[in-house]
Amino acid sequence: MTQIWIALCIYLLLAFIEFQSKLQKSTQHEALQYRLNDRDQENSRLNSQLDQAQRNLDHYRDTVQKQRDQERADFERQLMSLEQTLKQEQQENQ
Repeated sequence: MTQIWIALCIYLLLAFIEFQSKLQKSTQHEALQYRLNDRDQENSRLNSQLDQAQRNLDHYRDTVQKQRDQERADFERQLMSLEQTLKQEQQENQ
């Protein structure tokens, strides 16, 4: 009779250990799932910020290029004006 009680106690102990193990694995799985979801959200947020930074950089480059083109055109107009003035003065001096 004692052997039956010992066997029953060992069976119950093993069943409890298995239950605890499954519960711990389940808890660990949930914790890992939360961490994974948090990282996914963080990655999404960072990708959104990266996209916005890229759009800002593209806008900045376009604006700078337009400004340079305008400055170059202004410089060329000024240079042409000065060259015309110089030619006029040279013709007047002859």
